[in-house]
Amino acid sequence: MGEERSRATVMATPKVGERAERQVIAFYSTKGEYSCLSNFAAYPFELGGVVWPTAEHYFQAQKFAGTKHEDAIRLVRSPMVAAHMGRTRQRPLRADWERVKDEVMLAGLRAKFAQHADIRAKLLATGDAMIVEHTRKDRYWGDGGDGSGLNMLGRLLMRVRDELRQGRQQTRSDNGQLAYCHGILALPQPPAPSKLKAAVEKEGTHGPKASECPADVRM
Repeated sequence: MGEERSRATVMATPKVGERAERQVIAFYSTKGEYSCLSNFAAYPFELGGVVWPTAEHYFQAQKFAGTKHEDAIRLVRSPMVAAHMGRTRQRPLRADWERVKDEVMLAGLRAKFAQHADIRAKLLATGDAMIVEHTRKDRYWGDGGDGSGLNMLGRLLMRVRDELRQGRQQTRSDNGQLAYCHGILALPQPPAPSKLKAAVEKEGTHGPKASECPADVRM
């Protein structure tokens, strides 16, 4: 994971008369300028009435929504452990997972960026750049390392960016709640980041240490 760093890459300057190439922002690890884009980045958020330590915790837990495994994953100490637990087939994967996984990821990203003003501003500041999860380890959520992957995580981040920019995804209801027009989720007024952090610390975590899990575990 550490070998691929977050970075911004600007394509070669075009010749006169040529259309400018789109800027590419590539990320992967939890270190670097765009580390906040990683699902492993520690930006807890409230969704479904509980606090999720990271977007990775939320995504992996939803593979087992409505079962004891959902909360077990939510409470583990690191996103790497959550990823490992979500990938093992010792737990019963929900039957509709392949159909709903993109919407699950989108819901987590919306909540994450809605509830943290600093990373919301960071995402919006990327402008119209192409956002790419650059890794050889994932050809669905990432770019496969050579651009042949689907880069679904990058695509969903750009979708959230567009929604935030255009203001289409949120509206204030009469009781002061924050709702999403797309109908996928409705969140309470985002709690202060300090309260989210306190909630995570209060609940505590359990499970094996991240060092005990394979280094190449992905979503």
